[in-house]
Amino acid sequence: TGIYDSLQASLARRFAAGLQVNVGYTWSKTIGYIENNDGPAVAALPYMERNRALRSFDIPHNLQITNIWELPLG
Repeated sequence: TGIYDSLQASLARRFAAGLQVNVGYTWSKTIGYIENNDGPAVAALPYMERNRALRSFDIPHNLQITNIWELPLG
């Protein structure tokens, strides 16, 4: 009953001397039924879709930057 939509993009760039940089970005939205212990806010069956909202664990923006460097050892 939940919906997850996302846009994902990544970029990898290699430089001289064994250096590499990676960038990843995710834009997302998670929608589902309201999370409460008392039951749905609107209990009428024809209106159950009114209980949908952003989930509590929704993280809309995620940026990851990593780098790799080969050390000239051995």
